[in-house]
Amino acid sequence: MLYLVNDYFLVDQGRGIAFVEQFRGFPAGKRTVLYLAAIGIVLMAGIAVYLSGTSYHEALHLPQK
Repeated sequence: MLYLVNDYFLVDQGRGIAFVEQFRGFPAGKRTVLYLAAIGIVLMAGIAVYLSGTSYHEALHLPQK
């Protein structure tokens, strides 16, 4: 479902291509900040998945792998 929603907004409506073209025109500092923010979001999501998995195992008294 998430794929279909992303495909609709980013591809079908052309918003993804428009943002890429706009992004290339940003100053280098702004691009760097946006890249770092994206990396931070991905890292935080990964940490959240890891912590939720360990909490799930702890709550159900499952062995840690």
